[in-house]
Amino acid sequence: EPENITLEIKEGEPLNITCRARMRTESTSVMWLKDNRLIEKGRNRFLFIQSINKSQAGSYMCVSMSQFGDHSPSFTAVDVLYAPKIINPNKKVALELTRGNSTRLKCTADANPSPTFTWYTHDGEITQGFSHTSNSSSLIVTPINDRDFTSYICLASNKIAVDSVMFTLHEKGK
Repeated sequence: EPENITLEIKEGEPLNITCRARMRTESTSVMWLKDNRLIEKGRNRFLFIQSINKSQAGSYMCVSMSQFGDHSPSFTAVDVLYAPKIINPNKKVALELTRGNSTRLKCTADANPSPTFTWYTHDGEITQGFSHTSNSSSLIVTPINDRDFTSYICLASNKIAVDSVMFTLHEKGK
């Protein structure tokens, strides 16, 4: 029985899967399915995608069928890795705040593997006041002195790349 395998592949790279199902010499056809939907039927033991994208991640199955009606499936899970893309906010943000009032800065990113979030100001990395989920990070800011009215950068990174977005705080009435 062919074992199930998992392929990790970066977005944009080619994907080539070989059907590992037992083939009889009299096999008449090979069916390829993705997430149980037929994508190709013929005699081709190879499935080739020139440049894979994240929507093509999923479970691929090939089934070889013989003229005697017997068939043998093999499965390949395809995990598409891609760089973080900050999706909210999608551009620089400027906020006006009253001194002493708190606000929540939040950035959300789409990435595989899930991103690691880091917050920075002109003073360097911020080490407290934030919380993370698997795809977002929030920072609570309470500007008390002039130095707190500055730019805050949210960085989302994984082993593929990094993306960032900047929030700038201005004092209301100044």
